[in-house]
Amino acid sequence: CAQGIEKSLQTIDDVDDIYINIDNYFVVIDSTSEKGIPDEMIKNIIVDAGYDVKKIELIDESVKNVRAQYEKK
Repeated sequence: CAQGIEKSLQTIDDVDDIYINIDNYFVVIDSTSEKGIPDEMIKNIIVDAGYDVKKIELIDESVKNVRAQYEKK
């Protein structure tokens, strides 16, 4: 479930904020590190939670902005 993914992702030191949208099949993570979080680490956590990962990409939007976009729908 989304809470399990979020709880697991929050164990990563560089995670600042997380937004999970199961209905639209995506997760957005804000990182405190300039290097970001390794894709393989993110993928492993999501796969271990029982979900598939189709792709991982960097976006310029913050978790706050993405959350606001989807929660007002």
